[in-house]
Amino acid sequence: MPVNFTSSKAVFLRRLKTLHMVNCGLTNLDVSSWNFPSLESLIVSHNQLIAIPVGLGKFRSLTNLNIDYNEIECFDFSQFKGLDNLEHLSVGHNKVQELIAGDSTLLASLISLKLNFNRLEDLEALPLQDLPALESLDLSGNNLPWCQTYDLFLGTGKRFALYANPFNCSDEIE
Repeated sequence: MPVNFTSSKAVFLRRLKTLHMVNCGLTNLDVSSWNFPSLESLIVSHNQLIAIPVGLGKFRSLTNLNIDYNEIECFDFSQFKGLDNLEHLSVGHNKVQELIAGDSTLLASLISLKLNFNRLEDLEALPLQDLPALESLDLSGNNLPWCQTYDLFLGTGKRFALYANPFNCSDEIE
């Protein structure tokens, strides 16, 4: 009996748990037509993506998303709508200058957020209070001054990386 490769390929893709698309020269990525319902980890680092991939919300099983080392300039929390199980999000080594709060309550399972080595200059739109599971926040290597947002995270026993930022502590000491 001949094997139906088309059918077995479709079964394989539906069971796919991890997908690495590293150093592929991608500039844009629309995943809305992908049919990988079991996908748990997507790594699209070391490309030239200029925006967060479109259509991520369909991956309900996604727990890990790595978009490091791209050209992303804007980080909008609402782009992650539907990723209720997302635990680890890494958008380090990009060109992120702007954070948009959007509906961050959709990331209630997020444990680790890495926005390190970007071009952030303020965190007014970072909704830490709406990320209850967050245990680790890496903001290292940006251009961030000290601000009250940090006070929400400090003293909680959670991991908080801020090295290589130009803090001016003299303004905060009274």
